[in-house]
Amino acid sequence: MNTEKIFKDILMMLSDVYQNEGSKNGSLTAEALSLAGNQTFNLKENEDDELSKLFNSFISNDDHLLALQLKEISNFLPWHHSDMGGRIEGDLKKQFIQFVLLGPSGIINSNDYEVGIFMQMANIDYPVRRHPAEETFFIISGKGYFNKDSNPEIYGEVGDYVHNPSMINHSNRTEEHHMIWSWRWSGDISEDSYIKNK
Repeated sequence: MNTEKIFKDILMMLSDVYQNEGSKNGSLTAEALSLAGNQTFNLKENEDDELSKLFNSFISNDDHLLALQLKEISNFLPWHHSDMGGRIEGDLKKQFIQFVLLGPSGIINSNDYEVGIFMQMANIDYPVRRHPAEETFFIISGKGYFNKDSNPEIYGEVGDYVHNPSMINHSNRTEEHHMIWSWRWSGDISEDSYIKNK
């Protein structure tokens, strides 16, 4: 298995995802991902890969090709449980795993854009949050429900985009299925601004 080639293929797939989003910031993020594909990467295998095994256990042939590619190299990706800038505590944060691909703390450094992969377990509410960064989710596995301010709830499944403008209150939940998405942030992507607006 050529881990670096698969990783670069993932970058190009994500570039296509955000190019097809049809927004200026999506196109700029796509360009950053495409340029990043020219770099050389030396991904190291995780010594403790329980989270990559967890991710893999949820991936099926019905999922987006991006999910299948991620499964191929998941034990080379820096999965972790996240407290979402202090918004999630205790046992709840164990219901989410993620890694940052592009961004200030990503595999690829960027201070302008952030792109990562996030997994939410079944029957979990991801509480209301808001942040200065504008955001787009692209669902690659599973399904769930999204709320934005007082608007009607939106159902999302594999291949759907969900856009959250800057500073909008938003939340999401899963029922009997997990949900995995890629996210992109544009604008003020600093963790400090995220924490200040919790």
